[in-house]
Amino acid sequence: MKLHSCIHTISFFFIYFITSDTYCNPMPKNESRHGNTTDNGNSSLGKPKAGACSNNQWMTWEQGSGQSSTFGKNELAETDNLYTLYNNVYNAGQVKQGSRQETQCLSYEKGVLSWMTKFQFYLYSTGNPTSVLSYSNIRLKPSKTIQLQDLKKFKTSWDWKLSDQTDDLVTNVAYDVFTSLKSDCEGQGGGCASHEIMIWLAAINGAAPIGKFTGKTVKIGSKYEFDVWSGPGPDNLAVISLYPKKTQYKTFDADLKQLFTNDLKQFGLKSEEYITTIGAGPEPFKGGAKITTSKYTLDVY
Repeated sequence: MKLHSCIHTISFFFIYFITSDTYCNPMPKNESRHGNTTDNGNSSLGKPKAGACSNNQWMTWEQGSGQSSTFGKNELAETDNLYTLYNNVYNAGQVKQGSRQETQCLSYEKGVLSWMTKFQFYLYSTGNPTSVLSYSNIRLKPSKTIQLQDLKKFKTSWDWKLSDQTDDLVTNVAYDVFTSLKSDCEGQGGGCASHEIMIWLAAINGAAPIGKFTGKTVKIGSKYEFDVWSGPGPDNLAVISLYPKKTQYKTFDADLKQLFTNDLKQFGLKSEEYITTIGAGPEPFKGGAKITTSKYTLDVY
């Protein structure tokens, strides 16, 4: 796979079809843990950038248009690269003319984000049907280093819905977290990253993670249960994927602290690792759909 030039924003992994017998491959407003407050959000996300989500403009890519970029971003925080919405089509070379993807910020207020992405992908006959084509996502790159052994809170919620899907749609809806043993790690994709941890809230039409099922399950709180998959990704980056055991979680509200500080140790995650980026969005490799997030929150420190 040809790596996109903006590799630091890209989640590289593969999804495989499942067959019957084989696997093809806010804190209180007047209180802040940092001693200061923002009027419009928690301190994990920084001070919102004025006007970033007020004009409702689409970030659009269309194959063959000759004018649209495969990589669009909307900075939602005043601090550069802290909290960013991406329209990222990093495998555009595998799809035909007429394929397109659009991503739009709908609202961002008091730490609550709503956004939408629409996509339609037509594969070339020589295209790889098991390669992820894009990752439109909201990404946090923590402004302060967060080592897992010092993690106090990893609270997040995500309400989303799927609509306008085509019959051939194959996608997931997932969190994508990168960690590193280096506190100054800036990249992903196996450069300085040590683990990629994915939390799949949905696996649509036979999508499954890289690697193999470990035979083990984990629970997040009392509501959410996942099978754990693991295996090496590109550049031998260790990938741990939580696969929804029985259903799709279209309303998710949890604290992931226990997961990252304890539950994933048995799969190789070390307490000395640092969180480098936290992403959330769909990863399609075939077909079309609209995915609307009505509520997304994140508070990690």
